[in-house]
Amino acid sequence: MAPHAETDDGFSNGTEHISATTTHKDLFVVNSPNVVYTDGEIKSRYTYLTTSVSQNVDGKYVATPRETVYNFKVERKVGKVGMMLVGWGGNNGSTVTAGIIANRRGLVWDTREGQRTANYYGSVVMGSTMKLGTEAKTGKEINIPFHDVLPM
Repeated sequence: MAPHAETDDGFSNGTEHISATTTHKDLFVVNSPNVVYTDGEIKSRYTYLTTSVSQNVDGKYVATPRETVYNFKVERKVGKVGMMLVGWGGNNGSTVTAGIIANRRGLVWDTREGQRTANYYGSVVMGSTMKLGTEAKTGKEINIPFHDVLPM
């Protein structure tokens, strides 16, 4: 949030935002020898297992297990984050921004069918795709619009 938008009580723009001075309590912890918690960071070790498949000169497939180890480090104190929307005047940037603001403020309006409230359903349903499966011949992923899965 921009410094000029903050108020003394931690509320801004008519919405109830938690003040930056509020301490965050962990909702859960991971009990694993691959995860280490400190006051300042969380370190984790992840082993990605996959199989590399090749074909030899006889046309026989050869499957070779592969293992890649990743080490992640996450700071526990999240700094202030800003976002620049390039080309904000376009449909995507302005629609996303308006949706975020409408949901943050809990906007409500009257229609012929009754009162409506802001939600993210339209963005999720109309703007998302889901994996239907994999094309048998090429192995290419087939994704379809989410709104085509169920009648809406």
